[in-house]
Amino acid sequence: MDWEMTLRNEREKGREEGRIEERAKTEEQRKRAEAEKNRADAAEERIRKLEEKLALLEKDVH
Repeated sequence: MDWEMTLRNEREKGREEGRIEERAKTEEQRKRAEAEKNRADAAEERIRKLEEKLALLEKDVH
């Protein structure tokens, strides 16, 4: 019986370690996705400003 309990404990310990690793990976992925979204938002804002400037320049030319 002792070895069965040891096996169960080791198996549960391994599962808990796996859950902890998965949580860490998920958090890392969330942070990466958030950073990418921020970069995309910043790029879209730069594009919007450049389009506004281009529209003003085109008005000046015509």
